[in-house]
Amino acid sequence: MNVLEKVIRVNRNLLGQVSVCGSSCIEHFVSDNGMFDDREEAEAFAEDEWIGDIVREDFETNGIDIGIEDVSGDVEVSEISIDELDEYDLNMFLRQYPNYEVKEMKYEIDGVKSTKKVLVEKELEVA
Repeated sequence: MNVLEKVIRVNRNLLGQVSVCGSSCIEHFVSDNGMFDDREEAEAFAEDEWIGDIVREDFETNGIDIGIEDVSGDVEVSEISIDELDEYDLNMFLRQYPNYEVKEMKYEIDGVKSTKKVLVEKELEVA
């Protein structure tokens, strides 16, 4: 049984210099976030070299053709305990990883009893 006490959050803030339909350049900011259960997967997302595509997609979904002049990014990778996740982030994680469910884990340290939320991998039922 796999138990997660923390998830890995990656925040990418991208600033791009774009030209819309050949006009002069403007700055465009895009924030791209992800949560992962695996460090390797999180680092691959953080190091994605096609960050210009994220800026481009932001315009192309509205039917606007752009040229990208320059894109710079600031990436933050952090571990967050399940207790610290707000309800929205927890639900988004569970949609992305439906094989986990939220459980309460009871523990005792130096005679002090406490509980915390954890994610437990669901066991497959065998028919």
